[in-house]
Amino acid sequence: MVKTVVIKPLGLVLRQAGLVSSEQVEKALKESLNLPKYRLGEILAIRGLIKPETADFFAEIWPYIIESNGNYQIEEATEPKLDSSSQQHSELFHNSRRYSFPKTKYRLRSLPTLQVNSHHNFLDEKNAEIDRVENKQFITFNELVQARKKSNPNIQPLGQYLKAANLINEQQIGQILDIQKDNSTNFGKIAVERGIISQNTLDFFLKHLNLIKTGEPIKICSETVALELDRIEKYLLYNQKCEPMNLLQTYYKIRQQGAVIAEGNLVEQELLISGIITIEKNAIRIAKTIYKAHFDEEWLEKELARLKPYNQIRLKMFDLDRKAVIPYKILNAVDRWCNHEPFLTQKLYQLIQAESNYVLPGEEESLVEELTYKYIIENWQTSVAAKHFQKIGDRLTNKDYAFSKSLLKVYKKIWQLKEINANNSREQTELLRIGLIKLENNRVSISNPIYQAVFDLQWIEKQLDKLKPTKFSGLETVSKSKLLKVSRNVSSGKNKYILLLIASFLLTVPLLKIIISTQSQPEFVEPRR
Repeated sequence: MVKTVVIKPLGLVLRQAGLVSSEQVEKALKESLNLPKYRLGEILAIRGLIKPETADFFAEIWPYIIESNGNYQIEEATEPKLDSSSQQHSELFHNSRRYSFPKTKYRLRSLPTLQVNSHHNFLDEKNAEIDRVENKQFITFNELVQARKKSNPNIQPLGQYLKAANLINEQQIGQILDIQKDNSTNFGKIAVERGIISQNTLDFFLKHLNLIKTGEPIKICSETVALELDRIEKYLLYNQKCEPMNLLQTYYKIRQQGAVIAEGNLVEQELLISGIITIEKNAIRIAKTIYKAHFDEEWLEKELARLKPYNQIRLKMFDLDRKAVIPYKILNAVDRWCNHEPFLTQKLYQLIQAESNYVLPGEEESLVEELTYKYIIENWQTSVAAKHFQKIGDRLTNKDYAFSKSLLKVYKKIWQLKEINANNSREQTELLRIGLIKLENNRVSISNPIYQAVFDLQWIEKQLDKLKPTKFSGLETVSKSKLLKVSRNVSSGKNKYILLLIASFLLTVPLLKIIISTQSQPEFVEPRR
């Protein structure tokens, strides 16, 4: 996939590198109207916002590094003056000599044609090796990582670029290298922790150098297009009429489906005003191919992760912003495995914080997958989440015999079919309450890949076997049922007998009263005459 990279205008590049703010750039641009002889970088340097060498590096040297895909290398010149062959490739710092900038001691050296060709051959071989490893039916995690980590031999150490931009000096480089002797901590991470550079600056360099390192095709944005993309991004992310989250989610939907039917709501209106989408015959689609390429899924993931309120807390709480070049990708990878289940999410973040080294671009998914299998899924009965899994298992099986069996059968059906229609049955309701399944769009499925791996088909069959009654238990069950039936019959007979006695008593009492009253009357004596 071709990556679009911005190398001009300078103000936008410096902002992306985390060296100046939008407000500082806008203020400097206003000042440049009154100072036509001074470039933006010079004004920023005069105001003390950046160093002159930094402005020169990003205005002159950095574009050649990106455009040449690593075929120009930085070297320290013994004399500031450039030779004619170098000037033929790049006329460096011409305005800086005219105005306030000092002469630079760095220059670009073009690699020989033979070395450039060998570099491209190397990339072809590297990509072929990665394909061979990824296409193997069974591979280890380390095999994949090692295949991906092979780098472009023309990429220089990160410190060399930071030094040429005057963002780090020789003494600081020496201090970092001394720290690295005691541990294998990443150079950039140490520089950030010591406050030499910001995390944004490190991310900027690693992201761009990684494109060269992996040999990905790069397309350079024109200055006009770069400013247009910047305007759209600001409009989307700092919109005053809509929640930016809603704008991005709607844009994502349009991007995925290609075109959607217009609804005429406020979100669509704001997207139309931004210019990122267009409407034709009541169908909305992305306005330009360059917009789709620039505002891609990686950009969307990053901004959506940033906009979620709890994600920033997680980044700080678990030091994820210091553990990875693109920390939001770790957040997304964890969410894919845990699907926001609180306990598992927290455990995975803790594992990443404790177990992982500095995570480079492209390693996020592999890292999370490795930690998940190693510490949570494999030997899950004794893993860091063992009690959590045991509790779920008990809630499935510690019901009465009939209901436990029914629960397992319904769960087995969902596991095998991936998802089924929701039916509000007692079994589905209980599985939802336990948290083992989730409900989306009137369909139920397994809550997350971890539960699917732990409570798998083998585990289900094992639990069903445990629920099968033994011969003795079967006889006992039959005996109990017979006794219950007999007792019910006896109880029923006793009830009938009692009712008969009561009825007899009620009939007998009136008869007795009649007899008694008859016997108690005196005999009639005929009177004498």
